[in-house]
Amino acid sequence: FDAAFCEKLTQVVQLCAVCGSRVRLWRARGHQSSRWTMRRCLTVLCFRLCLLVAPTIACDTDYYASVDLALSGSELRAALRSRVESPHSVVPYIDAWDALKILDADPANADRVLLLYSRTSIETSLAGDTEGWNREHAYPRSCGVGSSGPDYSDLHGLFAADWSVNSARSNKDFGDCLKEQTASCQSPAHPDAAQDTADDIDSFLPPLEVRGDIARALMYMVTRYELQLVDGCGCDESGRLGNYTWLRRWHDDDPVDDAERLRNDLVCGYQGNRNPYVDDPSLVEAVFDQPDEAAVRALACEPEDVNRTIAPGDVLLVGVSLNPDDLALVFLRSFPNGVDLGLTDKGWIASSGSLRGYEGIMRLQVDAVSAGDVFTLADAASESGSFALANGGDQIFVLDAPTDEGAPVAGLAIGCGASGSWSDATSSSTSALPPGLAAGESAIELDCTRNAYVGPREGPPSELRAWITDAALWAASASLDTTPFGVISESTAQPTPAEAPTETPTETPTETPTDTPTETPTETPTETPTETP
Repeated sequence: FDAAFCEKLTQVVQLCAVCGSRVRLWRARGHQSSRWTMRRCLTVLCFRLCLLVAPTIACDTDYYASVDLALSGSELRAALRSRVESPHSVVPYIDAWDALKILDADPANADRVLLLYSRTSIETSLAGDTEGWNREHAYPRSCGVGSSGPDYSDLHGLFAADWSVNSARSNKDFGDCLKEQTASCQSPAHPDAAQDTADDIDSFLPPLEVRGDIARALMYMVTRYELQLVDGCGCDESGRLGNYTWLRRWHDDDPVDDAERLRNDLVCGYQGNRNPYVDDPSLVEAVFDQPDEAAVRALACEPEDVNRTIAPGDVLLVGVSLNPDDLALVFLRSFPNGVDLGLTDKGWIASSGSLRGYEGIMRLQVDAVSAGDVFTLADAASESGSFALANGGDQIFVLDAPTDEGAPVAGLAIGCGASGSWSDATSSSTSALPPGLAAGESAIELDCTRNAYVGPREGPPSELRAWITDAALWAASASLDTTPFGVISESTAQPTPAEAPTETPTETPTETPTDTPTETPTETPTETPTETP
């Protein structure tokens, strides 16, 4: 046999092992009557799935072995993203019909699927029919998914849903208008929706038994595709969807059950990747409850000027080392189109209104910058001259362009005696304060005993500016802190899960399907319908 055949056979064995473990689990929980039916069904599914998947499958128990689970917040989210994006075998969107007939199969009837928003069962043959069911993007296409790429057909975020209820949900954010008591709230959300659904002009409340499932599916989507769940604003094509506070609460109220675990296993059989928030629900707290993630959510609601130019106070120096040469700077605003800046040790000559002609310029060129990002001299490259800080003290300016004509947007003077204060550029280690910069706002003077900012690293830009330019919050340090800052919106107060409404649903469904279809349905619509997200 050739290598491709052996690899495929290995995949089948791995997937069958997963299926077998599910059979044993369900048997242990009392599903004795369906034992043979389930075993037969899952065996059939194993071989059907092996015909659909790409060569690399990684659904074993060591799936997260390469992830440092001691991380938290945005760092852990980035580590999980790296894991779930590779390998990821993309399932063509047209093939998602067949996949959903398996993933969302009615446990009582192989020829039917269980629909997301109505929780009713319908014939698989009605796939794509306006009287039947379609493929629901839990994270709507118009909120950042689009109509191409792996996010478009990712089965972790795709579900079988009623055609009519799916259209009624459209691209509304998720929320609970019943508890918020909004004027336009109606329940159920649609005549064909489950009785415990609701919606208003802005939000949609799904059935109780799948609220946690939806929350975890969306958390996977924002992790895998660098999207955002937000509060205070809603769906936007830039890649955001609300409402985080409700979704976070639903994750706790509707915990992972056996049916959701089985779906996660089967999706991994198709795509080769898993939903980490199903495998380990505690990761939701470890990622999304952290201050840096709260700051990201807040900033996502601010109007984004992609053509903005950098101005004094948008970036500040937060550390300097004179031997060896180094510096650290933080951005207090996001620049989605990137920056191209200069870093120089040249002094400013007050009489000529220009930089000295000596010393050097380093170039910091970054494709995209998020507020709170920290960069050092290692992220820059030499542009002209020789950038070399004097051991007895020097000055550093951030320029809005990597040339002598660049305007200073941040400044720092450090040293003993004349160097370390703004005077004039009478030597290589002295400088005047350029026009446009202000001490205590965009520039700072330090004596030789302070070289690193050690104050608070979370807050709105105005407060961070005041703290960073206060010399009392600097100290001597042998190394520079490159931990990202948590930049919080000036205007958007963010609720936390603890501030969510205190009423909790009285029960969480615990039922596990008692039967599984004995064969895989084969119908596929001949035409892909036009659908509403």
